[in-house]
Amino acid sequence: FESKLIHRLVIWSYTKEKILERPFFGHGAFSSRFIGSDYQITNIRNIKMNAISLHPHNNVMQVWLELGLIGLIIFYFFICGLIKKLDSYNENRIIISIMPLISVIQVFFIGQLSYGFWQSWWIAIIIINFILYSMLFRENTSLKKPL
Repeated sequence: FESKLIHRLVIWSYTKEKILERPFFGHGAFSSRFIGSDYQITNIRNIKMNAISLHPHNNVMQVWLELGLIGLIIFYFFICGLIKKLDSYNENRIIISIMPLISVIQVFFIGQLSYGFWQSWWIAIIIINFILYSMLFRENTSLKKPL
């Protein structure tokens, strides 16, 4: 566990340096897997590896690295809009709006420590959640309509 944590800290430090090279527009979508390949680090077991192994293991840093501050602002407004939308459903039933809010929080925090932002299976899980919760909200609001 300790070696993974140290490796993440090294990745994030290197990512920060690369973000500062092009802070406003970033290095381009999907570029994080190639950015770290030109710089090797040595881990605790004395094994050389890329400074960024496929992605920075932090969604916010990955968005900023690849899409710049502009992309990060768009990402921020997307998250805020999503939370506002969930809050608007709160008027109907708090239990129904709490479940997707917990899912959003889980996805956000897991994305801050683990998976790459653009991984297709990760995006698919998020989309499936959106579909399931939209069906739940549609069913919940249709029950409240007068016959």
